Amino acid sequence: MIDHIKEARLLYIRKGILKREFLRNEIALSWARSYQVHNVDISKIEKNNDIRSKKIQITNEEKQKFSFIDAIIIMDKKGRTIGHYELTGNELYHRWIFLEKNIGTNGLALTFNTKKPTYVSGYEHYHEGLFDKVTFAIPHISGTNFYIIGFILSMKTQNFLTEQSSLIDFSKVIFDRLQLEKEDPRITESTTLDSFFVGYSEKMTHFKDKINQLIYIDNNVFLQGEKGSGKETVARLIHSMSPRKNEKFHSLYCDKLPTTVIVEEKMKAYRRTLEDPSRDNYGIIYCEAFETLSMKSQDVLIRLLECKPVNKNSVNTSNGSGYRFIFSSEKDMDEIRKSGLVNDKLLNRINVFTVKIPSLIEVKEDLPLLISQRIDKYVKQLFLNPIVFSELLINNLTRYSWPGNYRELDKVIEQIIHKGRHESIIDLSYLPERMNKKNTRDKRVIPLEKTEEIEIIKALEAMNYNVALTARALGIGRSTLYRKLEKYGIAI
Repeated sequence: MIDHIKEARLLYIRKGILKREFLRNEIALSWARSYQVHNVDISKIEKNNDIRSKKIQITNEEKQKFSFIDAIIIMDKKGRTIGHYELTGNELYHRWIFLEKNIGTNGLALTFNTKKPTYVSGYEHYHEGLFDKVTFAIPHISGTNFYIIGFILSMKTQNFLTEQSSLIDFSKVIFDRLQLEKEDPRITESTTLDSFFVGYSEKMTHFKDKINQLIYIDNNVFLQGEKGSGKETVARLIHSMSPRKNEKFHSLYCDKLPTTVIVEEKMKAYRRTLEDPSRDNYGIIYCEAFETLSMKSQDVLIRLLECKPVNKNSVNTSNGSGYRFIFSSEKDMDEIRKSGLVNDKLLNRINVFTVKIPSLIEVKEDLPLLISQRIDKYVKQLFLNPIVFSELLINNLTRYSWPGNYRELDKVIEQIIHKGRHESIIDLSYLPERMNKKNTRDKRVIPLEKTEEIEIIKALEAMNYNVALTARALGIGRSTLYRKLEKYGIAI
């Protein structure tokens, strides 16, 4: 198994081919994250001088009992180390940002992403500097704050498994000694952009940076994105990450509901709020497909946009800011303006901050990571044993054009896992029928060599990696097959 993992790592780093058959889900997902950031190097850890270090008191008896521990590391909820203690030299380091994209796969970073105890051993590490180590980390809660106690261990995996429970107990002792302060973090794992839009491509990074800029301001926002791109998801994320997270989130689906009545009701409720300020009557109003509103509703909406609380009483008035609007449409602002269906006065108030949500076809390099994330999500939701997708299935999923974007991706992965939930490896046979049809949106031509490589991998999987049977099935000699395996870097 170790040799398989070693070969899988080399194949992925050199060719970008991820053989998930030999990897745990969390390792495959982590490799994909690390692969997005080239030149991963432990020496390139970024320093942050604003973090106060936390001293760890370790007794001599504990040092002797856990002599295989090279270092103990404390990480906070932002992924920064606030203490790094080496048992050999009694030396304390601090002020490091220890994010996985900077240093590659390790137990600490995986725990930061999965929020559960996680270990990485040997060649499962993305960075070669940790090949002879086991890294293990355990999450801990202080009030509503989140911390991680991590270990770097000089031992073999089988020895670690016998010591795992004692290390978990030891991490609790360390955590109690640290007496970390209790905080109330505003942003949790389920309310971050990476909980839905994971990826490091240029367009994905630009999109997330722009959304993060809008969290702490109170201006109205216009979201433009294709069908299924997650416009309401983005709106709800902005709400849950903003200072308004405790206020109500109102959804108006302008193309499906009698919006004239709804908008006017919101206006009446807002007027009542001016006379008797109440936090419950404020919040974010999300208007989807606003261009379908009647002119009468648009006039009401304009008045609502122009209103601000009078704040006669010094009571809860939601910071005196009234409603915040988030508008969305599949059309861009130029198309809407040219259609003549929307009042220019309304458009001018909407078109302040515009964000384009990238479609899946625009961030195709992030697809392996997005797929892996959703596999992990549904395996957890369904309480299943670890499941991996075969390499051929992953290749087919990444080549598909995804006209339904993120919504379609979610449903397809969920459907595949439901069908193959009793399998440990899910193959191409579980791919939905419609996805085997000709891809009209993806115009790329696949080189003959790549097609040959795919067919060889497919034959190997069908013959359970038996070289003789695979060669016979392909109608070639064994020596010819070995040459092609070497040519394409296919490990068996």
